[in-house]
Amino acid sequence: MEKKLNTLELNDLEKINLFFSLGKAYEDLENYEKSFFYLKSGNDLKKKLIKYKKNVDNKNFKTIKEFFKNFDFKNINTNKYNKDIIFIVGMPRSGTSLVEQILSSHSSIYGAGELPYLNNIIDINFLENNNLEINKLKNLNDINFQKSLGDFYFSFMDKYNANNNIITDKAPLNFKWLGLIKLIIPNSKIVHCSRSPKDNCLSLYKNIFDDNLNWCYDEDDLSNFY
Repeated sequence: MEKKLNTLELNDLEKINLFFSLGKAYEDLENYEKSFFYLKSGNDLKKKLIKYKKNVDNKNFKTIKEFFKNFDFKNINTNKYNKDIIFIVGMPRSGTSLVEQILSSHSSIYGAGELPYLNNIIDINFLENNNLEINKLKNLNDINFQKSLGDFYFSFMDKYNANNNIITDKAPLNFKWLGLIKLIIPNSKIVHCSRSPKDNCLSLYKNIFDDNLNWCYDEDDLSNFY
């Protein structure tokens, strides 16, 4: 892999893959200095390509906190659905996959994996140019609107021909939407996974992810998001 880096004309994506692979290889060889050198090289180049800016995430977190800070949860959707949902949430690399495997070993539970449906609801109903709109969130005061969102979520769940009474939704970043979950699916259960912050952040820094985790490639962004 080092020979390829030194002798081949590689594009940035090819270099990134080799940097992360070398980071893993040197970690296995217990050469942690070289391991981190290559991990940092891969993360720095990845961050340069994606140009992540944390101000959007910071603004959205602030909006969520402000909206739900004094929200009255007395008037919530009480619609009954034919399946129960367990949301497994937490930081990525915090153990959510293991928890889902344990839960889905039960005969009544179907492990559906990381589902995009809650994020779809957010995108359609509450986002404008990737920013949460507080005026759109105010629609959640309407019980009928809450019910319509719950019905929309379960319209996706009906695609799973699972005879199990309970389905897990293991999208870790759903931790951002716990207030929404309580409103649209009030009978759902939440399992929040946590891990030592240093271990969790290092595990994120050692891996390449999809575009939803663009904050993973810089030490400051990681600590800020955590």
